[in-house]
Amino acid sequence: MYIPITEAEMRGIRLLAEGRYNPKKERGMYDRDMGNDGFDANVQGLLGEYAVAKALNITLDISLTMRGDDRRDLHLSDGRGIQVKYRNKKGYDYALRSTDPAEFATEIGVLVWPAEGGAEIVGCISRQKFLQVAKVADYGYGKRLVAGPEHFTPIEVALEHCRRS
Repeated sequence: MYIPITEAEMRGIRLLAEGRYNPKKERGMYDRDMGNDGFDANVQGLLGEYAVAKALNITLDISLTMRGDDRRDLHLSDGRGIQVKYRNKKGYDYALRSTDPAEFATEIGVLVWPAEGGAEIVGCISRQKFLQVAKVADYGYGKRLVAGPEHFTPIEVALEHCRRS
């Protein structure tokens, strides 16, 4: 599902990322994950979360705190949590930060890729299915549990199923 992101929305995403990132960097708390100082990863993560929130018509958490979230990026009205993984290249897997299954801390995972002028929501996966299909991979930043895009249900199909249930 393609989600267009306007320039104004992108500016808002960057401002929110700065508001979250800069105070942490000033205190030496930023993450050097995957060879960068973390700001770009923050922008990409927020872009993915924003795209999913926009698609599902749910609220994006815009709070500014010194601590990170509990891996529950978004919340559905029924209380289920969503963990969004934005990968910076089309075709990349949904990847946790380690091989610990507890890193998949929500009921639902959503994979998002970049797309011209927006984002592509690849699909969603339940925690149960992720744990059944996940494999260990190392992309040069340490071993982690991953699931390929072929294991994800297109979000349009999942939404239609939820409407019928």
